Amino acid sequence: MTFDDLIPAWNSSRNAPDPTQLERYKAGIAAYLGKEYRDFLVHISMAVGLTLFLAGGFVQYVRSGGAFDASKEWGSLVFLLLPIAVAAWFVRGFVKHRQAHPRYDLSIKDGLRALIDQNRLSRARLRLSMGVLTGAMTLLPLITYQLQLVGKQRPHEAVSMLAVFGVAYLVSMTWQIGKYRRLLPEKARLEALLASYE
Repeated sequence: MTFDDLIPAWNSSRNAPDPTQLERYKAGIAAYLGKEYRDFLVHISMAVGLTLFLAGGFVQYVRSGGAFDASKEWGSLVFLLLPIAVAAWFVRGFVKHRQAHPRYDLSIKDGLRALIDQNRLSRARLRLSMGVLTGAMTLLPLITYQLQLVGKQRPHEAVSMLAVFGVAYLVSMTWQIGKYRRLLPEKARLEALLASYE
């Protein structure tokens, strides 16, 4: 279902589509939102799981006697904790959104309001994600410098690390900017549909 599929409901004769058609639109909105919610939970679970796995490996390394000096290698800790902080903010936003729209399946109006809020939340997530990702990338040279100071990284390894992370950053930012730009016209369409319905 695309949001443009809803427009015939408003353009039909006397703006009074038959009840079966309205039920189809309502079910389509509910199905779309349900998929968005499931996709979010899958992605956040994978990201948190990977981060906790890496954090667990780091803790195990330190517990087994691995050398780590927090005063000289604090950049690595910040780099590791950033995804956890972002995930916590994402989950908080998701919970608040679901509390604000507990029964988005009751009517088209409720569904549209939930879609508009979901669009707002998606854009906020992307802005935070891009900001944190950019901040993390500016932290990366400091991390490589710290690792070299304590003898855990050679200069050519630092160059390789910066190159790999740099490419990943460019790919990720390109994808996120593209997604953000697609969400803006979608927001305008949804708000126009809701305004015409009210």
